Amino acid sequence: VDQQGKDINYPMAVIGALLGGMAGAIAWWGFTVITGWEFGLVAVVIGFTVAKGILLLTGGKRSTELQIIAVATSTLSYFYANYLVSRTILLKEYPEMVQNLGLIPDIQIFFRITQLTFGLFTVIFLAIVVWQAWQMLAPAKIE
Repeated sequence: VDQQGKDINYPMAVIGALLGGMAGAIAWWGFTVITGWEFGLVAVVIGFTVAKGILLLTGGKRSTELQIIAVATSTLSYFYANYLVSRTILLKEYPEMVQNLGLIPDIQIFFRITQLTFGLFTVIFLAIVVWQAWQMLAPAKIE
């Protein structure tokens, strides 16, 4: 328990978080593309994959700093995945928008889509994603 927060390789933690975030975002987006359903609860996988990426690339380390990295990465990954899901739905309805909605979005378009899709369920699903990432990296305690 004492060693879980010592000698943490933070660059590897960030790489693990980013890889996990990409995997989670692709999972949610892929689910939408394959099924045609925009099911936000699938986004919960993002928090899991971010935390798992950190755990794998740091040798199972846990700390508050890693939790913060996980929360930040999960939040960014959630909004990027939300963009991808929204992009898929928009391109289905308005195929002429293909040039305007790339996989790497223009920052103004990204924020506009985020603003348009932001609502109660966004807050709920994002809270679940962040909680999942936070909990998985919580330092173990001896009681």
